[in-house]
Formats: sequence, C-alpha cells, structure tokens
Amino acid sequence: GHFETAGGESVKVGSFYMDMAPVTNDQYVAFLNKVLSRIKVENGVVWGDGEIWLLLGELKPGMDMIGSREGKFHVMAAFHAACPVLRVTGYGASAYASFYGKRLPTDVEWFYAVKTGHPPGNKESAVWQSERTLPIPTPVMVYKPDAHGIRGLNTNIGEWGLQHTEGNGNRTGKVKDYLILGGFSADIENKFEIPAPVRRHAWEASARVGFRCVTDAPSGKD
Repeated sequence: GHFETAGGESVKVGSFYMDMAPVTNDQYVAFLNKVLSRIKVENGVVWGDGEIWLLLGELKPGMDMIGSREGKFHVMAAFHAACPVLRVTGYGASAYASFYGKRLPTDVEWFYAVKTGHPPGNKESAVWQSERTLPIPTPVMVYKPDAHGIRGLNTNIGEWGLQHTEGNGNRTGKVKDYLILGGFSADIENKFEIPAPVRRHAWEASARVGFRCVTDAPSGKD
C-alpha cells in the first residue's frame, strides 16, 4: 500500500515481515559464536569483517551485558539474555540481519509499522506511552504486543534502520545511510509523536539503541 510520511510524501510500502521484538543479547551472542572466524576483539571492541560491530563493557556502572572469554562470547548475567542487545553498531546490526537472510527496516517501513500498529484512539496507546519510561535494559517480552503483535517499537530504546531511497523499494541493496529510528525523547511533548529519524555513522553505538530485522514478503502479496 501507500504510506504518507511525516513530510507529506506518499511512498509505496511493499509487503514485509518484521521481527516481533528487538534482537536480544542471547540471539546476538549466538550469532557471534557462529562467525568467530570473522571476528577479533580488541580493547572491548568487537570487530567483524574489519568493521566495528559491538562495544563490550558496561552498559551502566556495574552492568556488563556481553562478554568474551576464551574465544567465545556469552551473556554476562542470565536475566539479561532476553533483553535487547544494545551498544551494537549499524554494521553489527546489518551483519546479523544478513547472516539470517534478513535486513534492517527502512525508515518508511518502520514508521508504517508504528503508525498502523498504534492507530489513534487505540486503548493500548496508554500502555505504549508508559513503556517509554521502562528501565534500560528491559526483557523484550515485557513490551506489550501492538495491533500487529510487534513489541517495543518506539518505546524506550531506538533501533537501527536504513534511509529509504526512491527506486530501491523494499530492496535496500547497498544503501548505506544508517538511521536511528524512534526511542523516547524527553523533548517530545506530544507522547503520540514519533521522533524524526536521526542519521548516524554505521560504526557508532549507543546504550539506548538496538535493532530488529525485516524480510520482504514474497512478491505478489503487496
């Protein structure tokens, strides 16, 4: 279907499948341990294919999420296994997605999912707003499913995505304009507002940014 962006532009959104929740620490560790030959760790930085993928160390004082020991990765505390992986770069998010035959969402797809998952007047909207004040990290299943069954979109953490460009449709190909999508911002007075995408370098990472993946639906289902 067609979707009108914040700027009033009408953009065609091809059918796509979106992960129910952000990728967790447990899922990301499993990925890292499957591609150890592509990885080196230096001074708390995980490099993959010569690019920065993940920053190890403390998310908050005294709170380590992912560690590296004897050449393998592991989640430092069991209760963080089901929390979103954070301090992951755009490169690290893309590497995970491509390994599993997926990709990062475009900003248009992400906005479409948020808008249609939380239609105006939806009785779940108050719950959605309250999730913006949840602590970081929070296990992904704590977030309530929206109208699509998707959890955690535009709540207390941002997510990596790619800039939609005309002509690439859903097939992002080699697009390298990385964006941070959503995440609650204190300067937004209207709690129903969706923050504008923020362009970031693919090697950057943040304690407030994770990611989820999407896949294209088979053609003919648009």
